[in-house]
Amino acid sequence: GWRWAFILPGIPGIFLGFVIALTVKEPKRNKKPGESKTTKEPASSEDSSTSSVQESKALSLSKIPLKVKATMIARAFLSPSLLLLCLAGSIRNAGGYVWAYNTQPYFDAAGVSKETTGSFMSWIPLVGGSLGVLFGGFISDRIVKRRGLYARIFVLVASQLVAAPFAAGALFLSVPWNFISLIPANIIGKVLFLF
Repeated sequence: GWRWAFILPGIPGIFLGFVIALTVKEPKRNKKPGESKTTKEPASSEDSSTSSVQESKALSLSKIPLKVKATMIARAFLSPSLLLLCLAGSIRNAGGYVWAYNTQPYFDAAGVSKETTGSFMSWIPLVGGSLGVLFGGFISDRIVKRRGLYARIFVLVASQLVAAPFAAGALFLSVPWNFISLIPANIIGKVLFLF
């Protein structure tokens, strides 16, 4: 039945889990939190200064009261840029879920057979979305290196503006061009899921 569509892809994961559990060992931790690092070999001055800075940061963070930590976290989550990014992601995902839920009824009403819809919509979102995430990561990393962290918002806006006409093609073009227009829409539009 339909359950095998979920069981079969999970079987390799179970096997891989056993392989990892049997072959990968977590390194033993010889020091307790707060202890200084002791090594037999003398460390370079750069290594020792880096480790002492990390230890002092860890100690200073552990001394901060819980109320102050909670305030710092709340302040970070209430920053306008993060709130706007969450709002944009919510709107984009809501539209995507509405489209995904209504794809079959829309194409049924347009006179497209269920087989044709299934043959295209079974692979286009998967392949296009995967390529979009890969290309989006590559592009945003390059732009952030050149322009800074805030340049990512321009990547997001540009990707959605460029993808919109292709997504509209699914509504206005005839078969098979309406499905083919979803390929670039998915590749370009899925850049948003990186952020």
